[in-house]
Amino acid sequence: MQRLVARSVNAVLRRIGIRLVREATLARLEQIAAENNPHLSIGQPYTNTTLGVDELRLALDNLRGELLRDGIRQSWRIADLIAKHITEGSTLVCALCGHESQVESFEVFASRCAFGGGELIRHRCPSCGVIFGPAKMLALTDGELAEEYELHYRAYLEGDSTTDELRAFYALNPVPSGRYLNFGSGKWSETTELLRRQGWDVWSFEPHQAATPSVHPYVLRSWAEIGDASFDGIFSNNVLEHLRYPIASLRRMAVSLRPASLMSHATPCFEYQYEYTRFHLYFFTGRARELIASAAELRSVSFEKDGIFMCWTLRTESN
Repeated sequence: MQRLVARSVNAVLRRIGIRLVREATLARLEQIAAENNPHLSIGQPYTNTTLGVDELRLALDNLRGELLRDGIRQSWRIADLIAKHITEGSTLVCALCGHESQVESFEVFASRCAFGGGELIRHRCPSCGVIFGPAKMLALTDGELAEEYELHYRAYLEGDSTTDELRAFYALNPVPSGRYLNFGSGKWSETTELLRRQGWDVWSFEPHQAATPSVHPYVLRSWAEIGDASFDGIFSNNVLEHLRYPIASLRRMAVSLRPASLMSHATPCFEYQYEYTRFHLYFFTGRARELIASAAELRSVSFEKDGIFMCWTLRTESN
């Protein structure tokens, strides 16, 4: 572990011409230097440096990120090693529809996490067709899953998906007088800010502190903050596949919708794509969308597919 940390630290510091060595190594170098040049001391402080405060801050930020990433990799490596010695049951239960049958009846999908999450094993339900997993993520409590996101957002940067978020917003057929909620907005896209500058009454919902943008009065961080507020539309992008309980979450969103309003959810995970992250818990293949709509008491309005952009629009049954 110490060697791994040392390599991580030096990988960052090497960019600014610095490398850490063990005290024993430094002592040997000092001894060799003293034998060849008694007036030279390697341990003597080096004051002739041009390293600025901004460069040092950047180096420390990079070091912090690398240490976090290394910690994530090591923790999941240990978890995977332990899991190999645990005997699995003979049956498996679908995390979406609850169908239970022999493990052999579930198709297996294996990959590796690009964000230090180790081996990813998922299964396709023979009943509803959804691909769910990995089991090690679904087994986490809500608090543990939230902690995983906090670590992830501190160690990795998400991409800007403003373009797709805007498409999801306009799938609501918005009206200028309406109020809209950007569900799971994050801090890497400019959708909410852009739409507000254009005069739209758009609010953001982001429960993860590390993914929350700068403090704004229009950023909501919990369902309690939403309270009894109602919206003329709710939209999301790259969120539905992250929800631990998608049916319950959609039901809760519907409560905050005004009559005759829509919700739209865009994600490429309506197919088996972008499987290389442990945070994608569901791929809504087969009849998964039909099942979700029925269980959440929603009616499917439309499904748009344009390359990897896929957007599902729904309406509450009572509207």
